[in-house]
Amino acid sequence: MQFSRNSVLASDFLFIQMNDRIKEVLVEFETEIEKTGTEIHTDFLPGLCVIPSLMRQTFYKLISNAIKFRNDGVAPVISIRANKLDASDISENITQVPGINHPEATTSDNGIGFDTTYAANIFKVFKRLHSYQESEGTGVG
Repeated sequence: MQFSRNSVLASDFLFIQMNDRIKEVLVEFETEIEKTGTEIHTDFLPGLCVIPSLMRQTFYKLISNAIKFRNDGVAPVISIRANKLDASDISENITQVPGINHPEATTSDNGIGFDTTYAANIFKVFKRLHSYQESEGTGVG
């Protein structure tokens, strides 16, 4: 992702349809999806005010990793779901605005997963759980 960015401006955020962003990413994986027999299930996701390029990168990495880290002989199944959060579900770190819906998007897949021993480190930049011989990549998602 964009680690070199120092600041985010209000003008960086645009209202986009999340399903359109997912469709754009799926086009890039069309051959790989067909070759691996990948199934992708998506809910209708709400339109959101986001930084479009970062949202696209997020979906790209999630789908890429789900296809790459699959079980041998098992077709990947990827689900992207949307929920509306209740006030009790929202972290104290998020400002709640009365009358505004707070959506949550979740992803899941039937891939190899990871040992919970590594849970604290798994999302650190450049941290790899697999050797370079086992899988390509930089450890950045």
